[in-house]
Amino acid sequence: MKGKFIKKLLTGVLSAAMFFSVMPSPTAYAIEVEAEEENLLAEPGNQEEGAIYPFDAPLLQNFQEDRSPYWAQKSSKEYNANGTFMSGWDSVFDKNGRLIKQIFYGDGKISSIETYEYDTEGYMIKKTTSDADGNVTRIDKNEYRDGVIIREDHINFVDDNIYATYSYVYEYKDGNLTKATGYDKNGNVFGTYYYEHDSNGRETGYKFYNLYNVYTIYSVNEYDEKGNQIKFGEYNLDGSLISRYENIFNDQGWLVSHMEYGSDNKVRYGWANEYDDSGRNTKYTYISGDSTHITIYEYDNTTMNMCKITYYDGDMNKIGSGVKEYYTEGPKRWLTKKITDYDKDNNIVSWEEYDWQYITFGYIPEDAKSEVPEGYDMLFRLYNPNTGEHFYTTSRKEGNSLVDQGWEYEGPGWIAPVSGDPVYRLYNENAGDHHYTMSKRERDKLVELGWTYERIGWYSEPKETGKPLYRLYNPNATGAGSHHYTTSEKEKKSLIAIGWKDEDVAWYGLAQ
Repeated sequence: MKGKFIKKLLTGVLSAAMFFSVMPSPTAYAIEVEAEEENLLAEPGNQEEGAIYPFDAPLLQNFQEDRSPYWAQKSSKEYNANGTFMSGWDSVFDKNGRLIKQIFYGDGKISSIETYEYDTEGYMIKKTTSDADGNVTRIDKNEYRDGVIIREDHINFVDDNIYATYSYVYEYKDGNLTKATGYDKNGNVFGTYYYEHDSNGRETGYKFYNLYNVYTIYSVNEYDEKGNQIKFGEYNLDGSLISRYENIFNDQGWLVSHMEYGSDNKVRYGWANEYDDSGRNTKYTYISGDSTHITIYEYDNTTMNMCKITYYDGDMNKIGSGVKEYYTEGPKRWLTKKITDYDKDNNIVSWEEYDWQYITFGYIPEDAKSEVPEGYDMLFRLYNPNTGEHFYTTSRKEGNSLVDQGWEYEGPGWIAPVSGDPVYRLYNENAGDHHYTMSKRERDKLVELGWTYERIGWYSEPKETGKPLYRLYNPNATGAGSHHYTTSEKEKKSLIAIGWKDEDVAWYGLAQ
């Protein structure tokens, strides 16, 4: 019944600033400018450990596959109805956003510790698991070559003695995994997987040969027209089912359902999510064997600072309830702060408290613009976790200097032409805030009010060939970060759902 399914409402959470500005916000004049310049803002032109000898195929992990910034849970602490600390964990990240340590708690004390080590390219090469007394119980090691994993080793200890070890060695052809060979601690092969792929490089299945090199198991994968894997099945050579799973994706490409079936073709584990138009989770169904639990989320769209949770069994009989509370100010605004669970008689059962850390991946890389087409430039997107402001620049040097000052590099914002209709960059030194506009009238009005016109920041792609950059305004902001610009429809809708105002299209970037 625990409310552990935490849905991140949006990537790159934005917030009101913590600094007060004595200068008016540009939005104070947006309506006037829009009317006088024929909707100028809208029409420019003027972002388990498995068994010792697992029969499941080895799981490859590329730890740099997704380098997008995100808010990560830094800690989770569970307390019982009497306020006694019961369980939870703490996470520690390095300056490059990499997880380097996790401390797990049970019965109110440390139960285990995991530490992580990385190579110079940022790939995780070693995970060490220890008990509460610091005794090593397991070591997992990965070896990479040219950005892909070529070997993994798993070593288990009891009383400082190795009691089990297994390894996988991987082979590739044309960038695709073709073979994975499993070895025991004596170097003897205990199984080999041979992988097959379609013309798009997608894995269509594997064949498994046991320690006697006898072909015994095969698998089949299926994909939808967008390339999402929707089915997986593992079978004995006679065609009898071992296990299978099915995935369902929505129109946005989100995985909304995952069901796993046993050899009897009955669901043994699965889950399904439903979302509202803003991307918020409204229903979560969890299935384990013959047990089904359903969680319903109802959001307070007035104050936007809490969510009502109701727990049901598979027959929709209420078995409990909960309240999810969010951080209400600062950069963590809209992230989960606390979940309190109640029984069906409305007595407190337990609560969990959460803390978060904004994760990025260091500096803007030297080759960040290597794939930008001729005649265009890249806008880098940076974030100030102290004020909530986003900043955009074509200068890698300027961007990295901000990283040195504590800003977070979030990745490419969009691609802009090197000439065309200009986007003006202004600065409010009292608020420490930047503003961007194509409107000369808005630019000049803000300068009159004490803003500093810095320069042309970049140029807009023509509307006919461009991708819109949406401009949004936070009416609760009193300083930096009051405006946000994004090419992402999802981010735009998420912000509108939590109270930001849609100010239409600000300019256009290159459509890709």
